Amino acid sequence: MMSNIQIKSTGQAMILYCDYKVILQKKIECVCQKIGFDDSKVVWIVYDPRAEKKTEKTTIAKMHIDLNGKDYGYCIPQQNQICISTLSIQKEYSVLKKYNNIIGMKKEADDFLAYVIIDEITHFQTESNHGNKKYDDKFLDNLQKYYLSPFDRAMQRIK
Repeated sequence: MMSNIQIKSTGQAMILYCDYKVILQKKIECVCQKIGFDDSKVVWIVYDPRAEKKTEKTTIAKMHIDLNGKDYGYCIPQQNQICISTLSIQKEYSVLKKYNNIIGMKKEADDFLAYVIIDEITHFQTESNHGNKKYDDKFLDNLQKYYLSPFDRAMQRIK
């Protein structure tokens, strides 16, 4: 099933971002299948955070974007939108050692784009933010579903 992916861009950049839809589609399919999320009602938007920052009028507004992590993604559950930045798509690998210990993974989590997608899907599912128990519990559950096999998840529960 094809996700509804749109590109938020103008001018020449649009041509450059066409491949991004293909890359994002493959990763969305993989993540959704592993965590059991149906994205049929979601509109995925690819955006360039650098272009959005250029349109901001104040330095404070630019800092606000950085502080909220919108360089990589954000979502607006009320509008059924999940926005993934071009930076997330470009950054294919990143070591996420912080979560290796939390979910008991045997190898390093190095799939940055999947991590961003899982994070935004969790915001969408819970309509909550980081630090909220509902969000944190669901985020951990989604990470485990994505990175651990069913056997490894069962072993986690036994411990």
